[in-house]
Amino acid sequence: MTMDSPPLDATGARSSFSAETAGVGGWRNPLAWFSLVLAVAALALALRHPGARTLSPPAQVLQRLEAVEAEGQAMAAELARLERLMAPFVDPQAETAGTALPRLVARMQIHRLVLAGMQLGLEIRTHQPFQRKLELVRRLGREVPQLRPILDHLERHAATGVATATELRDAFGVILLPKLQALEEAAEPSWTEKARGWWGSDRDGEAGEPPSSQSRIKAAMDRLGGDDLRGAIEHLAHLENPQAALVARWLTEAQARLEVDAAHDALTATLAWLLDQAG
Repeated sequence: MTMDSPPLDATGARSSFSAETAGVGGWRNPLAWFSLVLAVAALALALRHPGARTLSPPAQVLQRLEAVEAEGQAMAAELARLERLMAPFVDPQAETAGTALPRLVARMQIHRLVLAGMQLGLEIRTHQPFQRKLELVRRLGREVPQLRPILDHLERHAATGVATATELRDAFGVILLPKLQALEEAAEPSWTEKARGWWGSDRDGEAGEPPSSQSRIKAAMDRLGGDDLRGAIEHLAHLENPQAALVARWLTEAQARLEVDAAHDALTATLAWLLDQAG
C-alpha cells in the first residue's frame, strides 16, 4: 500500500474517506473528523479481530452533528443581525467600535439617575423624610460633581422632612394666630392702636413710625393667603417678645421649606442638563 492509495476499511476495500474530507474543508470539518475517527476505530477492530463485523458511523450521531453545525450557522447569522442593530449606537468618529457599549451603559446610568432624582423631587414636595431616596441619588450620581452641593444642602433635612407651604399656612392660621391675638389682647392696647394695627397697615411706616405687631401679623396672613411664604417670614421675623418666641419654631420650619424648595429647583435644573448631555 502506497502513501497515495486510499486506506483499507475493515473488509479490505479501499475507503473513499480521504476524498470526502478533502472536499469538505479538510480536517477543520467536525463531521469529517468524526467519520475519520470511526473509520480508524473500525480498521483497528478489523485488524485485531478479522471475523468481527464492520461498524459504520451511527446515522443518529451523524444527523446530530449536522444539526449542531446548522445551529452554529444560525447563531452566526443572529450575531450579524445584532451587530447591525447596534450600528446606530456606534460613533463613526470613534477609534474602535468597542466604545459603543460603554456609551450605551453610561446613557442608561444617566437615565437611572434622572429617574431617581425625579422621585426624590416628588418626596421633597411632601412633609415626609427623604433620606433613602437622597442616598440613592447620591450613589447613582457619585460621578456628577454638580450634584454634590445640592445633595449636601438637602442632607440637613432628609431625616425629618419639612412641612409644606400649605401645612405652614394652615398651622399659622389655626394654631398661631389665635395665640398671637390673645397676647395682643393681654397687652390691652387702646382702641386707636387696634384700629391702626388691623386697618391701617397700609399707612404703617409713615411719619417714621414702625409697623405695629398687629399690622405685621395681618400682613403675614395676607402673604400666606397669596402663597408668598417668603413675604410672611419677613413680616413675622420683626415681631418682638412674647410674639417672637411664639412664632420662632414656625419661622425655622418655614425657612427650611424655602431652602428645600430652592435645592429642589437646582436639582431639577441639573437633571435637565444631564439629560441634554446624554442626548
